[in-house]
Amino acid sequence: FRRHIAQLRRRIDKAHAQARKALTASGIQLDGDRSEGLFLWTRVPDHVDVDALVRRGREAGILLAKGALFSPSGRHSQHLRFNAYHASSPVLGKFLAAELR
Repeated sequence: FRRHIAQLRRRIDKAHAQARKALTASGIQLDGDRSEGLFLWTRVPDHVDVDALVRRGREAGILLAKGALFSPSGRHSQHLRFNAYHASSPVLGKFLAAELR
């Protein structure tokens, strides 16, 4: 069991490192320095309309999770939450790089 947990931890750590690199290259700002769990919290630049970004993502077949959905107060309107395993997708990276210019 412990060996299995250690293996999962290594896989999650690797996914986090790849996702952090890919998201940063796309123009997304990482929120904090944590690399635990399955999700990464990020912030998009202030000039970006997050609702429009999410809508365009949906039209392109990309599901983006607005940070406000995970905040009882509705704050974090400029944040997105990414699954660490999927955030290093080249398709997502190209989409974000083009949208965040």
